[in-house]
Amino acid sequence: MADNILEDSSAVPAGDDWFDNWIQTGTVAQRSVNIYGRPDLFAKYEDLERRREVAAAIEEDGEKSVGDSALSDLDAEISALYKQWQDSKTTWYIRALNPDEIDGVRDECGFPDDLPDDADAAAKKAYEREVEKANASANLIMVSRALVKIENNDGVVVRESITPEQVGALRSKLGEQQVLRLVAAAMVASTQEVSIPVPLSRANSKGDRS
Repeated sequence: MADNILEDSSAVPAGDDWFDNWIQTGTVAQRSVNIYGRPDLFAKYEDLERRREVAAAIEEDGEKSVGDSALSDLDAEISALYKQWQDSKTTWYIRALNPDEIDGVRDECGFPDDLPDDADAAAKKAYEREVEKANASANLIMVSRALVKIENNDGVVVRESITPEQVGALRSKLGEQQVLRLVAAAMVASTQEVSIPVPLSRANSKGDRS
């Protein structure tokens, strides 16, 4: 997957071999998703925020000897909690999958054939279970195929590949929503055109009117 990372973005010189050289610099679209390993910290953050509201109310009522001290301590706790949250952050770079790759994933996951029109309730229920199971398996495989790299909070690349089983471990540990966010990133990269906006700086606003 690392081969999909654009290594040289410099302009390609004109010439008879321009296209061949230019296409070698290209890659399919990618999206990035931040996944935090400590979503449990949000519960503690909620508790600290409630306690801070109480401390702020005490300060407003004039009991500053109590309120100021409490606010200072709580702000320090919130800052420490935020650092823990950021330390748990990883950024997952997910590339677009082409239609053949998506079809291949579906073929691997054993999606059931369509039900006949006269299927009874039991058959429909069994069909729904099989589709749900196949979808769950497809999501794990899709993320493993689409992954380009994972960076830690310091921007260091820590992984350039992942197995469906490891994606399943992420789902078990952090929840289904995280896997669905990665799947959505692959689908968005596969179906939506990308455009990086002009940076909103004084120099660029004068020099680039496109």
